[in-house]
Amino acid sequence: RGGATGRAPPAPSGALGVGGPGWRGGGGVGSHDLGVAVEGPVELVTSCAPCMMCQGAIVGSGISSLVIAARENDTHSLGLGGSRRPPEWVERLRQQGIEVTENVMRAEAVEVLREYADRGGRT
Repeated sequence: RGGATGRAPPAPSGALGVGGPGWRGGGGVGSHDLGVAVEGPVELVTSCAPCMMCQGAIVGSGISSLVIAARENDTHSLGLGGSRRPPEWVERLRQQGIEVTENVMRAEAVEVLREYADRGGRT
């Protein structure tokens, strides 16, 4: 869809996810709105459901579509993931005008996350 990609610099903690640094400045100096930087909709494709902090950042980032592979319970079952979000978190994003698609290549994502966890990865 959009032509922008967000790539986070390696995190010293080994944390998964894009977080703020991955897209900071995407809309130009002083802006965090990727919708300004890219003509058309901006889609974020992620290996696992966003944490609460990332969910908040998504709302103000200009992202119009979120595609999620593994679910929150998948990451928690592997010992990954932070605090639990309210059950209605997906609906809250949709109310903000963000299209949410879940379970895209979920089994494959869980295997990648399992390998990450088995090698000592953490969030």
